[in-house]
This record gives sequence, structure tokens and C-alpha cells, in this order.
Amino acid sequence: MKLDDKDEYCLSSRFWTRFAKQHWEKRPVVLKRPFAAPMTTTAQLFRAMVGARAKLGRNEKRHLRFFVDDEIRRSHIRQNLPRRSDGDFNGYCKRIRQSLNGARFGLVVVDYPAFDTRIPRRVRQFLRPLQALVWLAAKSKTLLFIGDYERTPIGIHKDPHGTFVFVIEGRKRFRTWPSAFFPDAGKITGRLSYRKFLPGAITLEGAAGDLIYWPSSCWHIGEPAGGFSISLNVGVFNEPLDCQGMK
Repeated sequence: MKLDDKDEYCLSSRFWTRFAKQHWEKRPVVLKRPFAAPMTTTAQLFRAMVGARAKLGRNEKRHLRFFVDDEIRRSHIRQNLPRRSDGDFNGYCKRIRQSLNGARFGLVVVDYPAFDTRIPRRVRQFLRPLQALVWLAAKSKTLLFIGDYERTPIGIHKDPHGTFVFVIEGRKRFRTWPSAFFPDAGKITGRLSYRKFLPGAITLEGAAGDLIYWPSSCWHIGEPAGGFSISLNVGVFNEPLDCQGMK
């Protein structure tokens, strides 16, 4: 798969043309190591999260979600952020596991670009060819997921956007189902027990360097696959471009 010369994490126009035809808002896919260089690195993410401790103040509940097993914790979230003394994410993971007596945990940064100014530009550059092909307004959101949790604690759900997952460290697995698989949204939204539905699931699994995508119509739930993982999730809203404002 060829890359544009401009950026090592931008994919070619040929790739996006094929993707828009075969996958965008149609069906999920796992792309194995499509980039010459990652969107970001664990070292860059660690530095940004250490810096976030000083910026959060009273906004921790707006920006962060911390959960232990399936319990979402609403207070004292900031104390569970990476610290400079951790050294890296391995040290951070070890400290948090010790404080939780070995329980599984997850940290979600809801608006990660607020703490890493490089990411918005890189995301815009990554998405620009797709937005031009399918006439999308440039509206997206980027979340950071860190941890060794067994499953996303909000359960099976849909998002109002298609999602690209950049796997940064470890392995990530997503169970996805087409919209029609669960005709009664009220009975499935938030469900944490889904083993009996796995035979009908489309399972997406990627390792560090891989890119995962599913459309907004998909029900889904995330699972780290074999331990600690880090991913950047970029949600892209399927909102048409206002052509009246174009020149």
C-alpha cells in the first residue's frame, strides 16, 4: 500500500478511493500495518499524559473516565493518571495494578487533543482525502484508551460516527454486529454479557501499528486482546459538507 510523500501516517489517494467504495459506512475492516510511521508513539503519549495532570484542574470529570473491572469511578480520577516518576507506561501500569490489588483497569481520555497539540493536525491530514471523496464536513473526535480491562464497561453500544482505531501498543479486539442484528436497541444497549451473541459477531483484532475501522451502524464492544494496550480512537461524523459555503 503506497503512502503519500507528505506524511508517513497518511494513506494514498488510491487507498482512500478503494476504502470509500468498499468500507466507508458499509462494513468494518482491519488494515495490517498500513503506515510507514505511527500516528504517535507510546513515549509521546506518556509525556502528554504526564503534562495533562497539571492542566486538568477541575475538568477531570469532563476529560477522563477511569474504571476498574466494570465499575466506572467518578471521583479522584486525576490520581490515576501517569506520573513522571512512573518512567513509562510499563511503570504506570505496574503502579496502578498494585494500587488496585491486581484488578483490571481502563483510562479513557475523552478529548485527547486537548493535551497533545500535534494530534489534531495529524488527524486532519489523515482524514482529508476521505472527506474530499465523500463530501464530509471536517468533524471528528479523538479519544485515548489505556489499560488491560476485560471489556468496555458501558457495554454493547453504537456511536453516532464511524470509528478508526490506531493501535499504538499491545493488541485490541472489537466485537461488532450489523445494525439489524439487534432490532431492539433498548434491550441490548449497555449489555455486558454477550457470549451468546459471539457466533454472529464480526471480530476485529489488531496489533500495534494496525488500523481498525467500523461504520456508525455497527453495534460494538472493545476488549484488549492479551493484556495492556493503548489505542487512539478517531470518530468521524457522517455529516455532509455545506456546499453553499464553498468557492
